Amino acid sequence: MPPKKRKPIGKVLPKVSKKRNVRSAETAVQREHRLRINRERASTSRAAESVGQRENRLQQERDRASTSRAAESLEQRENRLQQERDRASTSRAAESVGQRENRLRQKRNRASTSRAAESVGQRENRLQQDRDRASTSRAAESLGQRENRLQQERDRASTSRAAESLEQRENRLQQERDRASTSRAAESVGQRENRLRQNRNRASTSRAAESLEQRENRLQQERDRASTSRAAESVGQRENRLRQNRNRVSTSRAAETPQEHTARILHVRERTLASRNSRDRLSNLLLEGFNYDSCKNYEQHPSITIGQMSIVCNYCKAKKFKDEPPGFCCKNGKVYLSPPQLPPDELFSLMSGNSSESNHFLRNIRKYNSCFQMTSFGATSFSEESVFPTTFRVQGQVYHRAGSLLPSLDQPPQFLQIFFVEDAQLEVNQRCHFSSALRHGTVLCLQRMFHRCNQLIKIFKTALENMPSDEYKLVIRADKTPSGEHERRFNAPQSNDVAVVLSADEFNQRDIIIQRRSNALKRISETHRSYDPLQYPIIFWDGEDGYHFNYRQIDQNTGVPTNRKVSAMSFYSYRIMARDNVYNHILNCRQLFSQYIVDMYAKIESERLLYIRLNQKELRVEEYIHLRDAVANDGMVANFGKLVILPATFTGSPRHMHEYTQDAMVFVRTYGRPDLFITFTCNPSWPEINAELFNGQKPMDRHDLTARVFKLKLNKLIALITKQCIFGETRCWMFTIEWQKRGLPHSHILIWLKDKIHPIQIDNVISAEIPNPEEDPNLYEVVIKNMIHGPCGTFNINAPCMKNGKCSKNYPRDLISDTQTGFDGYPRYRRRAPENGGFKGKLKGRGNTEIEVDNKWVVPYSPLLSRMFKAHINVEYCNSVESIKYICKYVNKGNDMAIFGLSKENTNDEISQYLLGRYISSNEAVWRILSFPIHERHPNVVHLSVHLENGQRVYFTNANARTVAAAPPNTTLTAFFQLCQQDPFAKNLLYPEVPRYYTWNASRKSFCRRKQGTSVPEHEGIFASEALGRVYTVHPNNAECFFLRMLLHTVRGPTSFSSLKCVNGEECRTFREACQKLGLLEDDQHWDNVLSEAASQSFPEQIRELFAILLTTCNPSNPQNLWEKYRESMSEDVLIKARRANPTLDINFSSDIFNEALLLLQNKCLAINDRTLSQLGLQSPERWIAATLIAGGRTAHSMLKLPLNIANEQYPTCNISSTSGQAQVLKSCIIIVWDECTMAHKHSLEALDRTLRDLKGNNKLMGGILLLLAGDFRQTLPVIPRSTPADEINACLKASVLWKHIKNITLRTNLRVQVLGEHSAQNFARKLLQIGEGTFPNGSPMCDVSFPLDFGNIVSSVGELIDKVFPNIAENFRNHGWLCERTILAPRNDAVDEINNCIQDMLPGSVTEYNSINTMVDVDDTVNYPSEFLNSLNPSGLPPHHLRLKIGSPIMLLRNLDPPKLCNGTRLCVKRLLPNVIEATILTGKENGKDVLIPRIPLIPNDFPFLFKRLQFPVRLAFAITINKAQGQSLKCCAGIEQNPGPKMSKQTTLETSLDRDKDIKDLINALTKRLDSWGERLESRLSAIDDRHSLKTPKKIKDLEDQLEHLDAKSRERNLIFYGIEQDNNEDCRERIRKVIEENMQTTEKINITRCHRLSRKPGAPILIEVPEQNDRLTLFKAALNLRGTKISLSKDYSMKMREQRRVLNVKRRELVEKGTLAKLRDDKLLINGIAYKVCDGQIVDANGHSL
Repeated sequence: MPPKKRKPIGKVLPKVSKKRNVRSAETAVQREHRLRINRERASTSRAAESVGQRENRLQQERDRASTSRAAESLEQRENRLQQERDRASTSRAAESVGQRENRLRQKRNRASTSRAAESVGQRENRLQQDRDRASTSRAAESLGQRENRLQQERDRASTSRAAESLEQRENRLQQERDRASTSRAAESVGQRENRLRQNRNRASTSRAAESLEQRENRLQQERDRASTSRAAESVGQRENRLRQNRNRVSTSRAAETPQEHTARILHVRERTLASRNSRDRLSNLLLEGFNYDSCKNYEQHPSITIGQMSIVCNYCKAKKFKDEPPGFCCKNGKVYLSPPQLPPDELFSLMSGNSSESNHFLRNIRKYNSCFQMTSFGATSFSEESVFPTTFRVQGQVYHRAGSLLPSLDQPPQFLQIFFVEDAQLEVNQRCHFSSALRHGTVLCLQRMFHRCNQLIKIFKTALENMPSDEYKLVIRADKTPSGEHERRFNAPQSNDVAVVLSADEFNQRDIIIQRRSNALKRISETHRSYDPLQYPIIFWDGEDGYHFNYRQIDQNTGVPTNRKVSAMSFYSYRIMARDNVYNHILNCRQLFSQYIVDMYAKIESERLLYIRLNQKELRVEEYIHLRDAVANDGMVANFGKLVILPATFTGSPRHMHEYTQDAMVFVRTYGRPDLFITFTCNPSWPEINAELFNGQKPMDRHDLTARVFKLKLNKLIALITKQCIFGETRCWMFTIEWQKRGLPHSHILIWLKDKIHPIQIDNVISAEIPNPEEDPNLYEVVIKNMIHGPCGTFNINAPCMKNGKCSKNYPRDLISDTQTGFDGYPRYRRRAPENGGFKGKLKGRGNTEIEVDNKWVVPYSPLLSRMFKAHINVEYCNSVESIKYICKYVNKGNDMAIFGLSKENTNDEISQYLLGRYISSNEAVWRILSFPIHERHPNVVHLSVHLENGQRVYFTNANARTVAAAPPNTTLTAFFQLCQQDPFAKNLLYPEVPRYYTWNASRKSFCRRKQGTSVPEHEGIFASEALGRVYTVHPNNAECFFLRMLLHTVRGPTSFSSLKCVNGEECRTFREACQKLGLLEDDQHWDNVLSEAASQSFPEQIRELFAILLTTCNPSNPQNLWEKYRESMSEDVLIKARRANPTLDINFSSDIFNEALLLLQNKCLAINDRTLSQLGLQSPERWIAATLIAGGRTAHSMLKLPLNIANEQYPTCNISSTSGQAQVLKSCIIIVWDECTMAHKHSLEALDRTLRDLKGNNKLMGGILLLLAGDFRQTLPVIPRSTPADEINACLKASVLWKHIKNITLRTNLRVQVLGEHSAQNFARKLLQIGEGTFPNGSPMCDVSFPLDFGNIVSSVGELIDKVFPNIAENFRNHGWLCERTILAPRNDAVDEINNCIQDMLPGSVTEYNSINTMVDVDDTVNYPSEFLNSLNPSGLPPHHLRLKIGSPIMLLRNLDPPKLCNGTRLCVKRLLPNVIEATILTGKENGKDVLIPRIPLIPNDFPFLFKRLQFPVRLAFAITINKAQGQSLKCCAGIEQNPGPKMSKQTTLETSLDRDKDIKDLINALTKRLDSWGERLESRLSAIDDRHSLKTPKKIKDLEDQLEHLDAKSRERNLIFYGIEQDNNEDCRERIRKVIEENMQTTEKINITRCHRLSRKPGAPILIEVPEQNDRLTLFKAALNLRGTKISLSKDYSMKMREQRRVLNVKRRELVEKGTLAKLRDDKLLINGIAYKVCDGQIVDANGHSL
């Protein structure tokens, strides 16, 4: 057909114009009609056209549109586009969902077809046009339009991505990556820079506008994406990524100019600084635990917020908190289970909680489940606590049993049998017999549902119908998978899973075999897939499978199953996760969920225990012997080969707990005692828990939530302590999780701090008081709700803590005003009474009654932690070593275990003991299923094996047996030997020190140098970490391995087992022999060596004294043999004396000579400890005279036999027998003089009183004996280790009940000045008294002590101090007189040790080192306290383990060996150093200059919770000594180095005591820091409150004043003037008026300066004590005072009123502060707060610097 000829344009235009006119006049209906006709016509035409015709038409339309659009103006274009948009908008608004989908699909098809046909150039043109259009459109849009567009794009993308499958998502991401890669590959350098800059700008703008929560969410999402991506990448991909990153960075930095490099570095620094500053502003909590501020909002701090459960897993869509690990729900997509189906309507309505019937069902859901369960549930015992009845708890083994299908003829149906009762009503009645709480209607409804829906019941019915007789059995196979079904499907058993057979022998032992009729019960295997649905029909309402071995993991990328099985933990972790839009039936089952989760974890653990039982040979031989920690019963040889053990890898086993306890002891050995012991308990009322509960649930219905939230809170708490450093920088920490009676989890945490908490800081960190409800209402609410114990006792006699009518936690506690140290070594925290500033609170008791409680019931807490976490957080201060053992074992003791007896045949079966004794609660089951850790610690403790040669474990087969035997695999021990052979640095290390510098490569079985850490000086390439090494403990019964372990802690750099045996170049036969030669063992050979060395080099008298010391202190096992061997050496002087008396006779050793030596020896023993030789295991001499009285003074502990731990005994007595020599002396005694009594504990005085009353049979005070006490309370007070100031006051003699019977006598005359004429000491004595009384002039308002120039020399360093006190020490040390009269004093032992070692290094000669031998008194405790731990202990009063001495060094004796010659505190000088004996010269006392022999003696400290013995020389270096040891010493040249003296004394007391040691003030060297702490002033003020030595009575008349002035004598002449009748005092105006009166009446022109005024009484007109500077003529002023006595100095009325008003203001403020617990005193016209004086100035209370209070 020829083409139709087109009409001329002239004829067309009129028709177009006419058509336009017609259409403009048509109505909307007409228009719609026309358009519909046109669409129908076009549709009919287009349906009939061919492909060519369609293409021609479309091309013509495109040409027309192109021509038309090219000719249109901009305005016409805009109108056209607007019309098109309006048409499109109208059309799309009216279209249905289906029409919209069709349109979009057609559009996508058209675009796809068009884009597939276009060329590269066309594609580029299209994309460019799209970009131009988008750019033009976006440039013109407003901010609101932009936001709408972006939001629409985000919504579209979110909707699209939510609907896409995993494969579509991967394709989309791959396409985006390809597009990005192609685009970036084609861009130029400039384009790339522009793109990156735009990205940075967008990111910077976006991040600057985001809130804190948005920032956290973004960072978490980025971390999740990165973690997910990196977890899925292979090793090669990871290497490529890292290499690409390195290449990009390297290329970028290589191309940058120096200016760009500098700019980049500066930018990085600025960004880092800004980030840190921002982080610090948000989360700076450094030392906040010491500086709690009630005004701060701690609850909202970002460091403790965990947010909502808003994070969705990318794989399984589980809801998680932001800080939870990404893969703990589904192992990063490796586990996928089909979603559970919705329960039937009848069950779903009962689970809804929207009706009374539903609520009744949910409250009794376990009972309803029990009446339908098909197997019986058994356990050793069940436990439901009354406090939390929804907590399910079982003890021992858990098992399910199934009976037959039909009951015996004489038995009613039970469990599964009830389902086969034909009558429905009888079936209901039988089920309701389980409990009266069941409702018949509900049971009937559920019964019908199970018969209709449960596949297991249907199978059982079918099988029963096919059983012709009772001999037939029903078998349900454990692992059979239905044909045609996916193995991961959550299925119910099908017909081919079930068989009815006569004999079941051919089936698996895990199959369920049920007989038709039988009385026997069959136990169901825990791993059978029907184990769960048979027991929990309400949860598995359709009989679907539980966990079984056929579940396989999948590839998270492809979804294809792999060969790896899904573990039971992973299975149940997946099932208990909440997911949006998925109904989790398990989590809605409340109490039944609690039982179910316990049952499932018991199943998991039972399978592990079964594996362990079946592999005992490998565990016992390969893991247990030599390679793991020993426990106490491992030392019993009879148990070898019989033990059924739980290895250390099994959580909760004895070895597991012992291993963690030993790790804690490693921390103690390395870093000392822990500082804080924190118990953190879960609070079920946390909002994060309640926000995620389902309808009607309570926190205890969702143990999955409580466990997860508590884990996050615990992580926050640990980070707060260790990273935020709220208590200071943390050195190490550890914690463990427990579940006890209530079912809630709680954590025991041990914290070691780098800066130890001082006892005086306890009240800043820990509080045991109810806070002020007005000042801190938030903390008050937390404490009342969470930190009040009980109440128990009379308030609730049935409380869980009540045992035998008393509270086992010792509540209520005593109220005390200050923190003290208790008798058990634990602090007794401040608990003030209500009348003393304490507060009360009210809480609800039983029956909704209100109980009012005070501070007696408060559990110690940290205000900061309680406020932040709003939970029960008990914080305890670890005061002494006594608490270490308890705490370390308590932290790692594990969960509750039942204590019971076992029959004899089971005593060695640890698995049976564990199974029968364990408790499992619901919360613990969830915790363990989610694989949360039970223990954590930092730093890491590396366990090091120990075994004899060729004793390591090996695994071999027949094929490789010879190869393995020839080259067994390395252990850490053999690898250590190889390391010492190859690495020179390792030769300097002990075995336990290796993990600090090397890492253990488990695959290569070798040690490798660390590549990170702190560089070791002088060793290039060596880095040190914080890791610690611990060698497995060995029981002493395993002798050779035990001694091998001892050598590994002593010998450095051994290269083999043989090298360990080498001592002095000679190889020993055994490890025991090597230890013996190295002096690591204690036996009688040691005492033989001591006497042998003494016999060859000492005099007989010295040898006898040495032997007496050995007999009285060392208890040798065979002293008779030692006497027989060395009696001639001890009797030589007796023989020589006899020969001189009888020169004509030939006298040799005989029994008479030996008997005389025995007499001398016995007298010496009696003098030492009042025991005869026969009592010491040696023969007695034929005649003897008792040495009952020793000339010279004795120490109180030596003479009166006072207990060494007298501070810890409540009612001590002296250890004096009524028949002893000391008793006879005391009975005949008239007067006892006790010098330096102020250092004695008040218990010492009370112990002496009890003993004397008993010995004398006299109930009078001290048994009627006169006791003269001498001392000065301004000097050192009783020494209480790690005590608070209140402890010092409480231990002082003045706090004793006996003090009221003591009459005070004061010495007022300085005999040294008066008798000896040492007038130069007068000024020194006056200043000494001022320091002791705390009145020494202060150099600044901050209470600094300012010494005059003639008072002493102040040096700037310890080195200069040593040079001043010990000048030219290398030459002068040989002069004993010079050495004796000088020392350096320090308040703490660590400073003393440091100075001593420094000075000793200056002496010529080599150092002799003596290592102590430390052993446990109880041998079985050796596995708990190994020798290296005992070596690390350095208690006060004991010599160090590593004692370093040189000849000529001064030493001090630490024990009474031979009093009064060798007493505790005797100073000696080393003369000779032998391997087992020290010969020294006495420097002090009546015996000075005499040489003595000092042996090693056993020392057993009694202030430890365990008894260990240290064999060491009882001496310490004495170049420097502590101030306590210096009490009573007289020194010519003395220096003091002042650190923080600790709680033992105030700094003023420390200073005064140090100065009092000196005889010559011209040689006084002082290195004191000048700052006085506020606690020092507090102690002084408390001492003065009980010290009345300096009180002066107020005179009644002027004559009394004159008499008092005469009475003051020298003191008044030296520093004080007294006036009478002055109305005001201690202010500048008053002092000025007094000065004028004095000057007017004095016959001198001298200018008078008044330093201070002090009123002697508060009464009006009382005398005034006036202090004046030294430069005034004191005698003249004193006379003027006498002349002016009675002179009335009146102040102006205005000034007096002003002063009264100021005092009133200060007094009001003082009362406010006292009510708040702040110690404030009003003194004169000033208010003293913590040592800072405040006064009223311009109506404000300010300090000296003008700072307002």
